[in-house]
Amino acid sequence: MQKPSFRKKVIRVVMILILVGIVGTLTYYVRTHSVEVSKDVSMIKTNLLGKYFGTTTAKVSEDVQVVKTATIQVGAIAVKNTYSGDVQGLYDTPLSFQVTGKVIKRNVDSGSIVHSGDVLLALDTQDYEQTVNIASAQLDTANSKLKLAEITLNRNRELLKGGAIGQAAFDVCQNDFDSAQAAVKLASSQYQQNLDQLNYCSLHAGCDGVVTAVNVEVGQVVAVGTP
Repeated sequence: MQKPSFRKKVIRVVMILILVGIVGTLTYYVRTHSVEVSKDVSMIKTNLLGKYFGTTTAKVSEDVQVVKTATIQVGAIAVKNTYSGDVQGLYDTPLSFQVTGKVIKRNVDSGSIVHSGDVLLALDTQDYEQTVNIASAQLDTANSKLKLAEITLNRNRELLKGGAIGQAAFDVCQNDFDSAQAAVKLASSQYQQNLDQLNYCSLHAGCDGVVTAVNVEVGQVVAVGTP
């Protein structure tokens, strides 16, 4: 009866020793690796402090990413972009002749800088000058007839008062005078119209600006409204 009890005690002692050995081994393993981790962390801290404070450091761990920082400041943007395109004016005023004729002078090209009133193009004015001369002569004739009709009317008015002529004869003189006045107005309007056409033979700049395109050449016959 004593032998089994002794064996149990021996088995218990052996099991306790095994457990103590296992616990000791685990404790040693944990302590050993904790020291290595602490060393790695200390090394990283030391390297970072050495980088920014000038102290001697060991090699930085490969797992640590070193970055460079900068302070954000307000400044001019140095970015330059290049694009292609067409430059157009804010106001585009197409110009054209108001009469038909042959271009005899071209004073501008594309890109020319002009000022208000500058002559850009000119037409042959020979035919228009002749028309103006004819209209001027017709106006002179109408004025002469009006003057004669006025003299005749005034004379007949005195004769009518004296009873030398009748009312019918005076009415004829009055009608001639009115017709002469109308003829003068018509001749004057025709003369002014022909004079305007003569002036339209020169194409002037309406304002200061830059010529963007010229679509006619010297010697070309242009129609009314040709840009």
